[in-house]
Amino acid sequence: MKSYPSNPSPFLYANKWSQLFHNWISVLINLSHKQGTVYLNDLYDILPEYESKQLTDILQNNWFDELKRSPENPSLLLATIRTVGWKPMMIGLLLVPNYYYLAEIFSIRMRIAYQGLIFRKVLRLSSRSLNTFSSGEITNLFSNDATQIQLFLISFNFLWSTPLDIIAMIFLFWHFMNYISLIAIGYTVLIALIATLIGHIAVYYRTKILQVTDKRVKLMAEIIKSMRIVKMYCWESAINRKVRSVRKHEIIRYAIRSIFDSIQTIFTQTYITVTFLIIFGTMWLLNMHFDMRLFTVAACMLCYLEISLMEFGIGMHDLVHYAAAEKRIQKFLLLDEFEKDRSLKSVVCKTADYNLDNPMISPSKVECYISQASWEMNGLFSLKNVIFNAYPGDLICVIGPVGSGKSSLLQTLTNEITFLNGSIQLQDSFCYVPQEPWIFSSTVKENIIFGEEYNSKKFQRVIQAVALDTV
Repeated sequence: MKSYPSNPSPFLYANKWSQLFHNWISVLINLSHKQGTVYLNDLYDILPEYESKQLTDILQNNWFDELKRSPENPSLLLATIRTVGWKPMMIGLLLVPNYYYLAEIFSIRMRIAYQGLIFRKVLRLSSRSLNTFSSGEITNLFSNDATQIQLFLISFNFLWSTPLDIIAMIFLFWHFMNYISLIAIGYTVLIALIATLIGHIAVYYRTKILQVTDKRVKLMAEIIKSMRIVKMYCWESAINRKVRSVRKHEIIRYAIRSIFDSIQTIFTQTYITVTFLIIFGTMWLLNMHFDMRLFTVAACMLCYLEISLMEFGIGMHDLVHYAAAEKRIQKFLLLDEFEKDRSLKSVVCKTADYNLDNPMISPSKVECYISQASWEMNGLFSLKNVIFNAYPGDLICVIGPVGSGKSSLLQTLTNEITFLNGSIQLQDSFCYVPQEPWIFSSTVKENIIFGEEYNSKKFQRVIQAVALDTV
């Protein structure tokens, strides 16, 4: 994780003209032309309003407010609406020439906020909750579902602007073509209804696809994790058949969804041709007079309606995927969290003898009385009748065969097992070293500093604390 010097963005001090026409980025373009490429240290710092922490804080605060308002049935959608406000619609109403750029920037900010919210939730998840979600599923939330949030915010305005376009075109058609316009109006409404129906069907298949995709990702993660056992027992053929079977079901569902998307595309792409044939074919059968002026006006209005219907189809498609992604992210955000004991340190004194110069210090201790503890309600495995006290200087050894509950006992002390009958008290601070190491693919030094600025004294203290200086 190499750090780079600060390089403030010229956008911060650029005038309105430069911001509107993007002249502020000319320096970077010229530098790229001279060097032949752009290096990482040439790129500008991210703008303060685009920083992940700030964006995530806003969304997280609104989500926590929603949890307080409705603990039983919170809505991530309402939290999102309070976060974005009226800004997406105002972009669509007032800034049409620059709409796609501004909508893209705004949607990227919301995607970053969602990803930050998911990341913070991962850090707070209890061990029991982590067992219900594989790393692949969490990756899907980060990449696929958060991206669907971004795409929907870009096409959101198409959903309310297209009906207004259709209403305006109805009046124009009626003005120029009288009752013959009912044919074009009816066909336009039919296509809009078909797009809505296909949207509902896509919701169903989107849910099915996500279920199979999560199953495949979880299966692949388990295979990679257990690759040594797979090779040892020569299970390659069986695993291959299993993966192919799951992937086949996934592809079938993708194919079915693609068929419905193709049907919608056919209706929108052939809208002008079919409507022309219906309108002027009817006028020819009824021996009605039509001239070039009528033909030109109808062509212009139908071209405009075709674009609107195409955008409406995109909006419905993104809305369907947004709804599915919103449910998945909300389900993840409602998982149980690791609960810290925030009780005040307390001391019970029978004979107090201290003054301000020699204050009494709260003794560190662990009091454990477990009647029964399990990972799940009415779970098969549970800890029963575990009682002990630990004080500074005590050494307590917990022994037993694999699967007897040694790690579960430690996780009970840290409140990671939530289904508990009994009481646990931890006074003062404590150190807990889990079995799973926090290691990522890099050097030992990078794993120690973990992205922070290198401090030689602190680095040496860590090396000595973990006994790496004797290796």
